[in-house]
Amino acid sequence: MPPPRLAFSPAHLGDRNNAIVAVRGGPRKIALTFDDGPLPSATRRILAFLRANDIRATFFAVGRRLERHPDLVRSELAAGHEVQTHTWSHDLLPPRPAAEIREDIQRGARALRRVTGRAPRYFRPPHGFFDRRVSSATAAAGLRMVGWDVPIDRLAFGRDPRIAARMLLDQVRPGSILLAHDAPNGAGRAISTLTLALPELRRRGLTFVTVSELLSSVPGQPPAIASRSSTDAPSCRRPQGRQISTARCARP
Repeated sequence: MPPPRLAFSPAHLGDRNNAIVAVRGGPRKIALTFDDGPLPSATRRILAFLRANDIRATFFAVGRRLERHPDLVRSELAAGHEVQTHTWSHDLLPPRPAAEIREDIQRGARALRRVTGRAPRYFRPPHGFFDRRVSSATAAAGLRMVGWDVPIDRLAFGRDPRIAARMLLDQVRPGSILLAHDAPNGAGRAISTLTLALPELRRRGLTFVTVSELLSSVPGQPPAIASRSSTDAPSCRRPQGRQISTARCARP
């Protein structure tokens, strides 16, 4: 049997820094991802759903939001989830000058490191839109770009959750990366759809893992990122009258 392999965005074939959208031929694992947070009401609702269903997920966090809500990021890490970067601003990247693209990607990565004490490994461009300048800037920042092959929100938008769940089940495969959103409307659609699909997903023997764990099943890829407790993730906000070690908050 051939080893597992990475699958890339079909819209960008030939780009050596193309976005990874799935793993093919590997174990019966899938990665559930949430974009655009952290946002308090949506993030807490998502975390409660994941906890109740024993699911580990990956959050692609927006830098300016995670700096406002570091407690939510620490809650994600303490629950065994993974947090990766989704730019600083969440503005579309391809229309912007190359220098602005590089700065938005790097600033988002720096923000995540300041809050968690760990540099991100993976990056998802806002709305999944990228071109060769974006993919080159991602690689130059030491990041791998990650997309998806099952868009939960798109399946669920304007549809009965039962129909969306059936569509999800038709599309998901071992090695799939599922896209949902850590935002008020997206959280509700994702939870409704996944709640109905979960029994069948588990009957098929599919296990939810983080993106780094899914990709680590492919030969030559880095090992999975270990989960961390909240005490391992420093907050770099400056409490009144106190100093913060620059070593704990160093930029990558």
